[in-house]
Amino acid sequence: MSLSLDSTQAVLAPIVATREVGEQTWVIDVEIEDITSDFGPGQFAMLSLAENSPTVIARPFSLYERPAPNRFTFLIQKM
Repeated sequence: MSLSLDSTQAVLAPIVATREVGEQTWVIDVEIEDITSDFGPGQFAMLSLAENSPTVIARPFSLYERPAPNRFTFLIQKM
């Protein structure tokens, strides 16, 4: 079964890489297996930590790049 992100749904996606790119600025990569979507840079996804985390309210983040069909990169800056 492949997953489409064309409709709103929750997906558990592991963080597979993180790197600091500036002062209080990071790039994180997440992987979603079996995905079919045209989701691309500039579009937004609601991201949150796992349900057992104290911070569970999702926040919108813009997709920074999509280096592979199942890998999504987000630029995160602490405000």
